Amino acid sequence: QLFGSNPEILSEMAKKVEQMDIDFIDINMGCPAPKIIKNGEGSALLKNPELIGDIVYAITQSIKKPLTIKIRKGFSENEVNAVIIAKIIEQAGASAITLHGRSREQFYSGNADWDIIKEVKQNIKIPLIGNGDIKTPFDAKRMLDYTGCDAIMIGRAAQGNPWIFEQVMHYLKTGELLAEPTFEEKVKIILEHANNLVSYQGEMGIIQMRTHLVSYIKGIYGATKFRKELTSIKTIDDIKYKMEIIQNYLNNRLLK
Repeated sequence: QLFGSNPEILSEMAKKVEQMDIDFIDINMGCPAPKIIKNGEGSALLKNPELIGDIVYAITQSIKKPLTIKIRKGFSENEVNAVIIAKIIEQAGASAITLHGRSREQFYSGNADWDIIKEVKQNIKIPLIGNGDIKTPFDAKRMLDYTGCDAIMIGRAAQGNPWIFEQVMHYLKTGELLAEPTFEEKVKIILEHANNLVSYQGEMGIIQMRTHLVSYIKGIYGATKFRKELTSIKTIDDIKYKMEIIQNYLNNRLLK
């Protein structure tokens, strides 16, 4: 996934990235972060549909792999222009669009507008991926059924809950819900996640893992008790030790 606002620079970046072992290139035109907006990138581009068209056209003319674009419904509630922008993106040659049903103004507050996802789907021919407020397998099916979108994207709901993808796929195929993983199963995933982060980013991986750990234990009995401790872990062994403490705490509670 690439960020940017200059068509020439982005097309050059895309050509270089295309040489890697990837399936497609995505441009994020939906990020609401202030530092991204300040540079005229991310969802700031929603204020300039013509520039969006120039960016998409420049990239699609310079690469062979599919290009997808992620957008929001508009910059603000008074500037909802997702349908217009989606049409521009399609005409400029993109292969698919992901639409988050919130404006930049909303960030992640309030509810995602699934009606705008439905409206955009009715106005374009390329695949549309719906995004926003998909927290459960039920939500996934409801969005697909209500909006008619071709696929869904899950974001924040996957943090500390990566098994949601398997749960959603199983539910869509069978109509049945998979059981929630046991704490022991969660610990295996947590350690795999931590090891992957450390392998990729070294010590910084452990720092990033602290936030994930808090998400992983969200909802379990006594989570508040352990949250502060998990934000100070320094090694993989620390994680193992803390998980053992939590497991023993849960086991002792069951025995009472």
